[in-house]
Amino acid sequence: MYKRRGFLPIFVALMVLSASACTKSGEEKNWTKEDYEFTNHYYASQRDNKEASRIARQAGNQFSKEQLSAIRALTVKALAESRLVPDKFLDKIHPQFKDHFRNQFEVALDLALNNLDTPDYQTAQRSSVLFSDYADWFTANQEDIKFPH
Repeated sequence: MYKRRGFLPIFVALMVLSASACTKSGEEKNWTKEDYEFTNHYYASQRDNKEASRIARQAGNQFSKEQLSAIRALTVKALAESRLVPDKFLDKIHPQFKDHFRNQFEVALDLALNNLDTPDYQTAQRSSVLFSDYADWFTANQEDIKFPH
C-alpha cells in the first residue's frame, strides 16, 4: 500500500470542472470548428483529473499499486489533454484564462504527478495551493468565462 499525499489538489480541480460546466455560452464569439475541438480537450483534462480524484478519495489514506497506477495514468492524460489547448483559444475564453490555466492548473497537475512519483509534502502543498488559486480565480470570473457550446 502507498501512503496518500497531496490529493486535495485533485479534489479542488474537480470543483473547477463543476464550475466550468455552468459557465455562460459564448454565442457572441466567432467560434471555429477547432475551438470546439479545443473545448473538448479542455473538458477531457478536467474529466480525467476528476476521475483521478474520485479514485484517490475512494482509496482513503493508502493506495494499492493498481490505484496508484490508475491515478498516475489519469493525471498524465489530464496534463496531456490540457497541453492540447492552444493559448490563442484560452485567450478567447477570457483575457486572463491562459495565465491561470497554464501557471496554476497545469503546473498543479505537473506537481501532483511529480508527487505521485516522489512523495513530498512541499510539492503536495504547492500543488494544492495552485489548484485552489485556479479554482478561486475561476469561480470569481465564472460569469465572464465563455466556452463554445
